[in-house]
Amino acid sequence: MAVSINTSPTAVSPGDTISLDITGAIAGRIAEFAITSVPDQSAIEVGPIKDTRGRIVVPTQFTGSRLSELGITASGYVVGPRATTFTPDVAGVYGVRATVIRERAAAGSYEGDPLGEYRRIVEEFVDGSVYVGSKQKLTVAALGHSVDIQVIAVDSTVRAASLVNPTDTIARMASLDSTVLAAVAALVGVAVSALGEDIQSKTVELRDRFNGHLASVVAHAMADAVNDLTAGRAGMKISAIQELNRIRDKYVDHIQGTGGWHLNPDLFSWPVAAKARDEATATVLIADMQRVYETHRVRTSATTGQVHNNSDADNPLTAAKPLTSAIIEILKYYVNATPTTPTGENPGDLANVARYGFR
Repeated sequence: MAVSINTSPTAVSPGDTISLDITGAIAGRIAEFAITSVPDQSAIEVGPIKDTRGRIVVPTQFTGSRLSELGITASGYVVGPRATTFTPDVAGVYGVRATVIRERAAAGSYEGDPLGEYRRIVEEFVDGSVYVGSKQKLTVAALGHSVDIQVIAVDSTVRAASLVNPTDTIARMASLDSTVLAAVAALVGVAVSALGEDIQSKTVELRDRFNGHLASVVAHAMADAVNDLTAGRAGMKISAIQELNRIRDKYVDHIQGTGGWHLNPDLFSWPVAAKARDEATATVLIADMQRVYETHRVRTSATTGQVHNNSDADNPLTAAKPLTSAIIEILKYYVNATPTTPTGENPGDLANVARYGFR
């Protein structure tokens, strides 16, 4: 029988309440939940989940002499629906077990049979884990819009990811957009070490690929020797952030000036993230530069004003990591003049903000 434990939400922080349920082939079945393991620093007891007053909750059928079947003293229980929620007290991984039970009415085998009219058949034990960690937020801000990517990481792996704290209609709509949500959901299960870009190494790659693009006479009528960036300035994190801002400035100069290298200015590949001042803003700017540079280097369409003679296939950036991809999708929603209205939302509200700046 395929049954699994469902936790809602999938990951929490200490002090949050988490609900347990079973999913799958559960028709006619119930589950009784127990905690099987806790982090070393936790004061929560291993055993059946208790109510908020620390009592084990037992079904109405298990009263009186039947409590001995559960090994429960009369003062330590309360009759009612079995508890399915608990509140973790420290960060870490909690083990939980669901005892899957089929309940059915049955006639007694003899007069006075204590099992008459009620039978409980244990069909399966299902084990699962509850991940508890600190909520951490990264703000994605541009064009006056802002939303936070919130993650919970446990054991060096992202266990939950969501969008919170949108500051305006555009940001709120972005947090409901299916493409954006899919990119954020892709963060779950990713090791923290593989989540995003290393600021120093990605800045070096951006600089080197940008310099290579400037020199390309396949893409350009002539090399852009004006906006070349000197190598060797991203050795430390602070110098990498400063170098990243220089790349942004030189990139803007490159795309808006013809100087003989472009047929027309590139009016469609402008960065919108502000200059970086710390790790968080550098992470957002790196994503924005990945977004616009990768668009610019292949732009040849005459429909929007031809920029390059040919696409630059020699200087691509490495594929964006999951966090970078999520930020890119948010920024793409911000800059879209006609963003998609999420299901159930008012398209007029979104159009007013995207077209005219209503708040």
